[in-house]
Amino acid sequence: GGRPATARQYKDDLAGAVKAELEHEGMVRRGLGSHRLEQQRRKNRVQRDTSALAAALRARPPGFSMRGLEREGRAVHQQREAERGAQLRARAEWQRQEHRERMASAGAARREAQAKASGELQR
Repeated sequence: GGRPATARQYKDDLAGAVKAELEHEGMVRRGLGSHRLEQQRRKNRVQRDTSALAAALRARPPGFSMRGLEREGRAVHQQREAERGAQLRARAEWQRQEHRERMASAGAARREAQAKASGELQR
């Protein structure tokens, strides 16, 4: 009765490996997807800003200059992009900080455990 156990073991191992591989692929694809999504969103933002500019163009007031409007539209768009970048940077910084704190507390716990262990050894 030795063989079925090893065969089952082998099957389980294989299933585990395949599952891990698929999960990894999913993660990678999700990463790519989010990048693509971000590009698409940027494109949409550009289009939206452009269409807003076009709408403003159609309703031209008297003392109007195209160049001034373009500059304004670009400024609005750049401001939006800058805000978005700042948001992303802030989030990344926050995540880094969280990670640092978690690592620090884990390190402290480990040192405490080591100190305790060495104390018991000396006794």
